[in-house]
Amino acid sequence: MMVNDQTNDSPVDAPEGYEETPEAVLALVRTTIHRYNNVLAELVGTADLLLLAKQPRDHDYRSVELIIDRGKKLGALTAKLLRLLSPYERTAERP
Repeated sequence: MMVNDQTNDSPVDAPEGYEETPEAVLALVRTTIHRYNNVLAELVGTADLLLLAKQPRDHDYRSVELIIDRGKKLGALTAKLLRLLSPYERTAERP
């Protein structure tokens, strides 16, 4: 199976005029986590579709199941990371 990257996203670079303020750093981290989560969701979705075409007796069925399982665990981790950022974002927003 050959997979080609169809995204047009570039690496997360600091935008022009970027300042290293706490708010800017938090926004960059949040953006990075969201982009990672989007790629992860596509990976798990593709694996889900692949699993539909397989039978439990297929030699790679368990491997696809593991990809889905690990992807869901990593998705939960990204949600935790975003929750961990919340208190810092509220602190950074205060005048």
